[in-house]
Amino acid sequence: MHRRARAAAGLLAAAALITTAAPAVSQAASSKSPEAKIGRQLELAQLDARRVTRAVQRDQTQRAVVALKRSRRRANAAARSARSLAAHAGDSQQAATTAVWTLAATAGTYGDAMQRFAGLVPDASSSTVQQSLASALPGTIAGREQIIALLSELVSELTGQAQNIAAQALAALQAAAPGQAQQVAQVAMMDDLPTSIASIIQQALATATAALNTGLSTLVAVAPQLPAGTQTQITGALQTVTTTIQGLLPLLAQVIGVATGAATGAVSQATGIVQGLLGSLLGGGFGGGLLGGAAGGDVPASSGGLLGGGLIGGLIKLPLNLVGGLLGGLTGLLGAPAGR
Repeated sequence: MHRRARAAAGLLAAAALITTAAPAVSQAASSKSPEAKIGRQLELAQLDARRVTRAVQRDQTQRAVVALKRSRRRANAAARSARSLAAHAGDSQQAATTAVWTLAATAGTYGDAMQRFAGLVPDASSSTVQQSLASALPGTIAGREQIIALLSELVSELTGQAQNIAAQALAALQAAAPGQAQQVAQVAMMDDLPTSIASIIQQALATATAALNTGLSTLVAVAPQLPAGTQTQITGALQTVTTTIQGLLPLLAQVIGVATGAATGAVSQATGIVQGLLGSLLGGGFGGGLLGGAAGGDVPASSGGLLGGGLIGGLIKLPLNLVGGLLGGLTGLLGAPAGR
């Protein structure tokens, strides 16, 4: 595979992995540490989200509604705790790195829930469950947006390796954003949804498309300061993201009430920012693979490749003290369709 395509595919895979970052195992954290508690909350939120899927598939209305409420409550609790850790991110490089990964894991959990809940709306036979799933979308998208905005601030404020990792996490999360918005758009364009539910989903889609811009300007500003390997990762991912963003436009055009100048303008603005960033970075060449020497063959692990303190390195070290294997989680995620 061409190293540029390899970088794009790898960072997009890392974006997906962030969604299930909570199961990464570390023996370094005490089970009573703040980050371990956040990890436990995210694990439970993800477990409840999967229970929602099973309940919908089995037409178990009450179980679906209860699991949905529990999942949202736990994700929101994790988000509050992650924001608290972020307030102390400047205390040390270790505190900053821990804050970045707890924010990334939380945002990933929100993103996964966004896709899952939207994708389940057409499958739900109960109007009560449909209403609950649709009503969960605005808060889920808003929660993700708040975390991404905070991570964007950290990218601007941090220095050194902590900034490098934060920028990679931000790029990976934004790489996943267009696909998540597409899932909502595909549901929003269905013509057999009740009017009230369709309206909620359309508004959620408008918010999700506007959120595509979050953090991109920050990446433009800090990219020249980042190591060449990180620039390669970000560039490869955003090249792929541009295509996905453009694919949103025809979907938006089919959704009454959402295909407005504001919504399509947000998509166009995001595309413009991405293209501007690519233009500023492409002249620097592609000096390394996403996994350092292992994947790209050009960048030693110590220079900022993912295994050398980058995305996957950070996930391996993420002290969330949870069960589940990192590689098993990645394999399972990439092998399963969204929303299942």
